[in-house]
Parts: sequence; structure tokens; C-alpha cells
Amino acid sequence: MDGKQNPILSGESPQSVSSNAPNLDNIYPNPNEEKTVLNQGYQQPNIETNNQTQSGENKRPLIIVIASAVILTGVAAIFFIPKLLGSNENEVKSTLDSINYILPSTISACKRVRDDAYSHNLSIDLYKTEVTSCKESATALFEIVYKLNPTGDAETQEAISTFKTSLDANMPNPNQLEKTLEIYTAMHNFNVALYDFRIDGQSLDYKAEKGEKLIEAANYFANFSDDELAQFGNAVEQLYSELHDTWQQFANEINEMGENSQANYEKYIDAEKNFNSYMDDNIPNISSSYPLANDENGEISNTLNNLMNKI
Repeated sequence: MDGKQNPILSGESPQSVSSNAPNLDNIYPNPNEEKTVLNQGYQQPNIETNNQTQSGENKRPLIIVIASAVILTGVAAIFFIPKLLGSNENEVKSTLDSINYILPSTISACKRVRDDAYSHNLSIDLYKTEVTSCKESATALFEIVYKLNPTGDAETQEAISTFKTSLDANMPNPNQLEKTLEIYTAMHNFNVALYDFRIDGQSLDYKAEKGEKLIEAANYFANFSDDELAQFGNAVEQLYSELHDTWQQFANEINEMGENSQANYEKYIDAEKNFNSYMDDNIPNISSSYPLANDENGEISNTLNNLMNKI
């Protein structure tokens, strides 16, 4: 041995000392024994060494505690973080898969409603079936989308937000869906009534019957809160009234006199031209003010694809 004994650590048995070992009392005096200090500048031998040893002994438990804390933190991270992030990630992936499955069928169903609103060839009953399909599909879609919480890193959160913004801009949310589909139904009813009124038929009774249905359809817009639609509905009612009056005056003249005056005939022709011209140029495009499946350029689909690539 070199004359110094290694410090005893917790759990370590002290090393035995040979009986022939020299007496160390003269080298390391008993610290409990009182001694006269002859010279204040004199220091006991190996004091610095002892301080270093004591300092090392104090630091080792601290290092052990820190190391243990780091290990425990790592263990906690192994078991806790996957539950916090991994399950969320799996949930987001599952939600996105469901959205990706239902979104195309929703867009397709609601696009038919949007486009067929201006079709007079589709019966009112068949159009109602399309509206029901769109409503059910869109409702199911938004129920899934609302489960998509903005979790993950900042880039993923931004992608989720962008997708939701795109969806809201091009599809009515559940709070707007009912009213939006009602507007499209009213527009389809109007176009069917307008076609029926315009097709050939010369009797006053025919014109009056079809005219009533047309005015009934236009009245929905005339009483609507939207200024553009209200203006359109009021204009239709006014132009129809003028057309109806000139037609009735013209027809009554024929019935009473067996002939008609050129003046009344020209009034009727002018009123009919004004009516048809207005219908051709001013029927509102409701899809711009009330978006429904506007995804021709991938307004919705592209943002979903971008989001799925982030997960």
C-alpha cells in the first residue's frame, strides 16, 4: 500500500489491514486529540489531500442522484411519451383514413346537387333524393373532421388548419348545411317551373297555371335575407306580372273581337322578350355565395393529401 487507505463507499466492505502495518498515528494524528499549535502558519500534512477526498465523496452521491434522475426520466419517456404522442398519431392517422374514404363520395354526391339545381330535366322528386344523399354524407364527413384535433408539430398543425379552412370554404358545415341545401332545392324548383312556363302553350289557363308555380318558386327568393337573391325574386315577380297582364289583354281582345290590335300584340311580345332576357342573364349562381362541393381544382382534396403526407 502507499500509506493511504481508499475511502469506503456504501456497500463496499473495508479492506483488512495487515498486523505488521506501521503505526500511522504520527503521520495522521488523531483529530480528536487536543494539540498545541506552535505556529499558526503551519498546516498539518495532507490537509489538502483530505479536502479533495472529502470533496470527491460529496460529489459522488450528487452525481449518482443526477444520473438516477436522468435514467428515471428516460424510462418515463419510454413509457409515457408513446402514450401521449404515439396514440395521438395513430388516432390522427385513423381519422385521416376515414376522411380520405368518405370525402370523394361526399364531394360527388353534393356536386350533383349543385349542378342539377339548374337542370329542368331532373324531376323534383329525384332531386330531393340527391339532396338527401348529399346531406347524409356531408354530415358524416364533418362528424369525422371534428375529431381531427391540431396535434403534433407546428407543420402538422398548420396542415390540419389549412385542410379545415379549405373544407369550410367549399362545403357548408353542419350549421349551414340545412339552409344551403334548402337554397339549392329552391333554385331547382324555380328552374323546373321556369321551363314549364316557357314551353309552348297558347291558352291563358295554361299560362296562368304554370305562372303560379313559377311565382311560388320565385317568392322564396323574393323573401330571402340575401340581397342578391331577394332582388332576383322581386324582379321575376315584376316581369312576370307585366308579361301576364299583356298576355291577358291580348287574349281578351281576341276573345271579344275575334282579332287583336297590333299595339297590344307588340306590348305582349316586348314583355315576353324582357322576361326571357332577364331569365337568361340574371339567374344567380348560388354556388359562389353558397359553396357546395367546389373541388374542381382540388380546393379540398389537395389540402387533405398534403396533410396525409405530414403524418
